[in-house]
Amino acid sequence: MDQLPSEQVIAEVKRHLQANPKTVFLIGGAKEVPYDEIIKALNLLHSAGVKSVGLMTQPI
Repeated sequence: MDQLPSEQVIAEVKRHLQANPKTVFLIGGAKEVPYDEIIKALNLLHSAGVKSVGLMTQPI
């Protein structure tokens, strides 16, 4: 899977927020994804000005 540069992610999120300021962003990770990658995604969203983030989980 290709990864986008952090700067590109931040720019795209900012553009989306300008058009839709009440957007709730959802993050979901597979079991294979290290937890620090989820934290990096949260930090990127925070850097872009996101105020509302949800974490998706699988039912137990």
